[in-house]
Formats: sequence, structure tokens, C-alpha cells
Amino acid sequence: MKPAVNICWFRRDLRLDDNAAFYRALKDTNPVVPLFIFDTHILDELEDRTDQRVEFIREALIHMQESLEKKGSTLDVRYGTPEEIFHALLKEYAVEKVFANHDYEPYARERDQQIAKLLESSGVSFHTFKDQVIFEKAEVMKDDGTPYSIFTPYSRRWKAILNEFYLKSYPCKKYFKNLFQQTPRSLPSLAAMNFKPADKAFPSEKWKPATIKDYKNQRDFPGVQGTSRLSVH
Repeated sequence: MKPAVNICWFRRDLRLDDNAAFYRALKDTNPVVPLFIFDTHILDELEDRTDQRVEFIREALIHMQESLEKKGSTLDVRYGTPEEIFHALLKEYAVEKVFANHDYEPYARERDQQIAKLLESSGVSFHTFKDQVIFEKAEVMKDDGTPYSIFTPYSRRWKAILNEFYLKSYPCKKYFKNLFQQTPRSLPSLAAMNFKPADKAFPSEKWKPATIKDYKNQRDFPGVQGTSRLSVH
């Protein structure tokens, strides 16, 4: 008998706390399978086989995996098209719901529409949430309902709307007991995805105290290491 689960599909949101979709998935009834897909629709378009973004993402997934293993769960990382991956998942699990955060790129929006249809055809609901932004495009508008075309009045309106409600975090860690318990899964290697190491060190997660102290004065100078250096860029 297939285990009944919900799936939380991570995309741009590689964090296990303060994550809207993950929080709502964990608070739902079924145990949660955390999922990430190395999407071949995206990867196949990358000409550089040492593209450091791929290795950066994989390293971030390893950190997530290590955290989930401590909770008796695992991050299910797969390589392929979202369509074929979800077809496989529906055969392995009795999936009731899939949770994800909004993605705004043209390909991502089309992908999510297709996956929603695929899931619906199997009786699975697809739920997406605002997460990577504080306000989405239709939430900060002029009084006449049209969008702003000048930044300064837009920023004034943005700040006027902002309140404590929008700054609350999602305490996902309180509900880790609702993770689906399973043995750890291995991640696809770079070689298995036809990529090679970028030969660049993965950045430290910690800021240097001096960087924090001098950030205001040094952040705008590329020749000075005045920022966190945490970005893949």
C-alpha cells in the first residue's frame, strides 16, 4: 500500500525555516515529503558545463539534506523534467496535496500551470503561496488601481502599506515532527547531470565581524570585499 503524503516542492526557496509553502505543508494532515527537481528544461539550456550556479544549488541542497536527516527524514532530489518526476512520484506515493511557493518567471509560470493540470487529473491539489517577496505586483497600486511607473511614489506607497503582519516569519521548525520519515536519499552527482565542478569554494555561511562593521561604507566598491560574499554571483 502506498504511503499517504503531501509534497513540498522547493524551487527558489532553499530554506527549511520561514518558508510559506513548507510551513503550510507541515501544518496539514499528511506527513510531508520535501522535494527538489533539477529541471532538465532549465539545465539543458546552460552552455557552460561548469556553471557555478548548479554546484551552488547542489551544495545548498546538501546542507538541507543534512538538517532533514537529523529529523529522520530526507530531501528527495531528482533529475529530469517536472512532468516525468511527478508521474513517478504519483506511482510511489498516495499524494493528496502538493505545496510550492509562487515563481514569477515566464517558464516557471507555464511549468506550474502544466503541473497543476497533471496533478488535478490524478485528484491531487496544487497549492502555491507568496514567499520570496513582501508584496506581489497587484498589492501596491495607485488609488485608481493602476500600477506605478515611477519608483519614488511606489516606494512611498510600499512603506505606507508595510506593517508587522508582513514581517512575521513562518516557524517551520515547530512542525518538523510532521516530516515523512524515511531513509536518506543520495543526491544526483554533478557528473550524472553532465556538469563539472566549478573549482570555486562554497561561501561561508557566516559574516566576518569587520564586514558588518564597515558594510555601509564599503558595500558599493567592487574592489573591496565589503559584502557578505554569500551569493553565487
